[in-house]
Amino acid sequence: MMKPKVLSSAAKRKKNKEQKEIILKNENNHLGHGVESDIILDTESSAIHVANTTLDLNSEYPTDRGKFSDNITDSNLKKQIIAYGPCKPTNKYLLKNVSLKNSGRSFSIDYYHLTTITGMKIPRQWLCFSVIMSKVYCETCWLFANRLNANFKYNWIHGICDWQNLKKQISIEAQFWKDVLTRLIKIILSLTAGNCALRGNEGKKNTDSEGNFLRTVKLIAEYDPVLNKLLYNEEIKIKYLSWKIQNELIELLASNVKKIICDEIRNAQCFTIIMDSTQDITKVDQVSLIIRYVIVDYEEKSFKIMESFLGFYPLIKHGAEDHVNLIYEILNNCKLDIKRCRGQGYDGASVMSGAYTGVQKRISDIVPSASYIHCTAHNLNLVISDIAKSSQKVALFFDIVQDIFLFFSKSAPRWTSLAFGITITTNQSSQGM
Repeated sequence: MMKPKVLSSAAKRKKNKEQKEIILKNENNHLGHGVESDIILDTESSAIHVANTTLDLNSEYPTDRGKFSDNITDSNLKKQIIAYGPCKPTNKYLLKNVSLKNSGRSFSIDYYHLTTITGMKIPRQWLCFSVIMSKVYCETCWLFANRLNANFKYNWIHGICDWQNLKKQISIEAQFWKDVLTRLIKIILSLTAGNCALRGNEGKKNTDSEGNFLRTVKLIAEYDPVLNKLLYNEEIKIKYLSWKIQNELIELLASNVKKIICDEIRNAQCFTIIMDSTQDITKVDQVSLIIRYVIVDYEEKSFKIMESFLGFYPLIKHGAEDHVNLIYEILNNCKLDIKRCRGQGYDGASVMSGAYTGVQKRISDIVPSASYIHCTAHNLNLVISDIAKSSQKVALFFDIVQDIFLFFSKSAPRWTSLAFGITITTNQSSQGM
């Protein structure tokens, strides 16, 4: 484990000087906008006095919670504390000596981070340590919590020094939210697997309609204590049920699935590009890209041919060069090497299949082993179309089928009669009117 970096006295003075300049700049900006403020810079003590409050930049930890009151009402002082940064001492010797005052155990800098199973460290930005109080506290709660709320609690503002149970206290709440997000993700996966829309008309005025997502959450909450607590505990104000959170979870899941697919492709020896485009409802060409590759299981001595869809990508210009640039961009974003491409599958349009300037030719110039194959589905469609045109009887047959369809589809009664075998009689007198 890396040793925490301890700043020298000169480095601390330099940092304090830089922070002082930032704070003074912010204050000058406020004055420039007509905001009244009493600022006096004492060059001997190097302290900033704002409305009878002091942020001592000469001290080692200027934003230590112990230097201020429980409730700071001065917005300028809050801005200065945030601009300087949270109080997070990293000197192990100092932390051990200070935190031992309140109990037989000491605070550890490991509490500043959450370590996942994979070893990744996620910083707890809100957690701070007060050297003066010998306690940990939540800076966000201290500066911005609503004291008038019925569920407001002072414990994370006054500070906590129960080092033995500190990690347990943090872990209990973290585990609850982990359980909540796990359930919400499972619900999203279940609904999207069946191509069900998540949202209804919730959020709109004069409507009580709920989407499948909220309806499913409420149903499971009747049997699950975690979701029941999330929905019906008045102390919990954050729910993670808004449409923005739903979209964010879907994007995270999609990016994770795409990462897994790309890892599989990179582990394969080679791959083939299959590409086609079609217009969406807004008349914008959407290019679909599929990668075909082989997964080899050496233990089972077997292999599996995979075709994985990477996504839809809008294409504004339709030249061969534009298609090639899009392919390069997609492969680069997925960290796939174009030189491992061994095949190309497109339709027969000249832009794609052109022997001189088509997409397949441009790719083949870079990767000669990437053979072009005319899409078999397109080939089959062209063959059937040509066969139908070559025979007069077949052409007449399809024309009759088309005329029958148009005859019935243009009339609702005729369509009902064809679809359900129900004869609908019309009022002759009403027809004559």
